[in-house]
Amino acid sequence: MSITSKAFPIAFLLLAFLNFAWAALDCDYFDTVDLSGIQPDSNGSYLYENLPIPAEYTGEYDYTLTGDGNKRIAVDKHIRGCACKLKPCVRFCCHHNLLLTKSECKGDMNETLEYDPFLNITMADGSVVEGHVLSEFVVQRHLPMPCQETGTYPLDDRNENYKWSLFENGTLLRQDDGVYFKKSHYCLQPSELLNNEIRLVPHNCQILSSLDYPGKIAIPISLLSFLITIGVYLYLPRLRNLHGKCFVCYMGSLFVGYLMLLLEMYKSFLKYFYLCYITGYLGYFSILAAFFWLSVMSLDLWSSFRNTNVNRSKPGNRFLIYNLYAWCGPLLLTILISILDQVFFNNTDYVWIPGVYFSGCWIKVSDWSAMIYFYGPMLILIIFNTTLFILTAFEIMKIKKELRNIVRHQERKQKLNSDKQKYSFFLRLFLLMGVSWSFEIVSYLVQNNVTWSYIFLVSDIFHYCQGVIILVFFVWKRSIYESLRDRFQGKEKPSLASSQSNRSLLRKKSSTYKESSV
Repeated sequence: MSITSKAFPIAFLLLAFLNFAWAALDCDYFDTVDLSGIQPDSNGSYLYENLPIPAEYTGEYDYTLTGDGNKRIAVDKHIRGCACKLKPCVRFCCHHNLLLTKSECKGDMNETLEYDPFLNITMADGSVVEGHVLSEFVVQRHLPMPCQETGTYPLDDRNENYKWSLFENGTLLRQDDGVYFKKSHYCLQPSELLNNEIRLVPHNCQILSSLDYPGKIAIPISLLSFLITIGVYLYLPRLRNLHGKCFVCYMGSLFVGYLMLLLEMYKSFLKYFYLCYITGYLGYFSILAAFFWLSVMSLDLWSSFRNTNVNRSKPGNRFLIYNLYAWCGPLLLTILISILDQVFFNNTDYVWIPGVYFSGCWIKVSDWSAMIYFYGPMLILIIFNTTLFILTAFEIMKIKKELRNIVRHQERKQKLNSDKQKYSFFLRLFLLMGVSWSFEIVSYLVQNNVTWSYIFLVSDIFHYCQGVIILVFFVWKRSIYESLRDRFQGKEKPSLASSQSNRSLLRKKSSTYKESSV
């Protein structure tokens, strides 16, 4: 028997033994290091960053994993070693001499990057020790980048809301909400933070609301619904009155706001040319503008029942005044938060800063700053609208009571019925908008409670489906269908605005006739 024929069975048995030993280790992919380019010694061991990895702790791989560890990707065969079974590991996003900026590693790995390499590590017995991560731990830097879809953000523990604990087994605890993350959902890397200081911090997946993935489906459908509703209101002459114009402005604001919210969910497309900042500030402006326009419609409705001075002015003048109020208010608030972001960008205590400039494509909703700059103004407008709707309801009851004591009240009764239709229209709109965003505010307040976050998942889905609901309630009606049919066939009816104008003229003539008769 030749030497080759003797060696073959031995090699086969050795390979089988190594595969059995590797399987017995039950080594997770995220506990391995890439040994490509490292030559084994005579015993089959590999030396990785001064750590000898025995042959039985190595294995051959023909795949890698996606950043979240859920999917395999075929690659050329290579050797990986289960280093984390031999020594505690820390996972880096990329080479330790590179900076991580907006989920991208930048710099020259051959140039030493100056930063403090000491971190507090919680050991298995609960004790906390300070360790030099580059010398006392195995540095894993060839694992797939986590959070590839959402992007990452640094947990700067100088902020009370971003405190974290790193455990000996590689698990990360985000203390603010008590959520534990495996190594597949975070990585360590130096980053340039506030005051231009380079610090070694964990980079976690962007905080996703429970609705991000359903939102990616619901929001595009809502955007299409918004466009259809706006198109119908612009196409039909009878809907192009003052209330219709305000409603179109309201719908336009919601359309832009939801479009920016959809873009915010795809942060990877917003890395260049300050698109991320534009998305955040424009989205903030648009959502607040929608609330301002809702308050405009509430005020106009209330004033029509009260016959106030606002209501006596011409519709064109009123619409101009409403535009100044509904656009300038959100614009001033948007300018304010952008200035605060710029002025206090290097302030280490940035809990009360809006955070659009550095938290990523939307106003920061992880702390109380959102209540001041976003949910606070929203809540004030909801209370304002609620008050006006209640006052309007009282006015309706008052007018109905007065009509019982008037013999000839047909004309005023017709006006009351017309105004009541407007009230019913905007009441439904207010309930849809107000209730939806009220639940959003409550969801924000309980966001750190995992149980309540799941409970509010249903309200979140309802919130993102507003466009479809508005289309069904305000456009998907027989009267709208008949108006569209008549418009297509050239059988246009007089607009509601002209009808109201004619009724107003008749009322003036009747009043003049009565005065002259007296």
